[in-house]
Amino acid sequence: MPSWLPPLLITGAALVLMYFTCMRPMRGGHCAMSANPRAGRSAEESDAEVQQLRDEVARLRGDLDRSRVE
Repeated sequence: MPSWLPPLLITGAALVLMYFTCMRPMRGGHCAMSANPRAGRSAEESDAEVQQLRDEVARLRGDLDRSRVE
């Protein structure tokens, strides 16, 4: 067996695995990393989470400002 065949087979298997676990769900709109509302979250849930994170950042910035004054 040629020495280049095993790496070629491993690369091919990795590509097939990546396609079925990453690319195919993403094309169907079922990716957890997608900002697309079809991905499982409604726009209201996303907006609520964004507002919650903004409030947390504001609170942390306030804590940081108070620690600089003291």
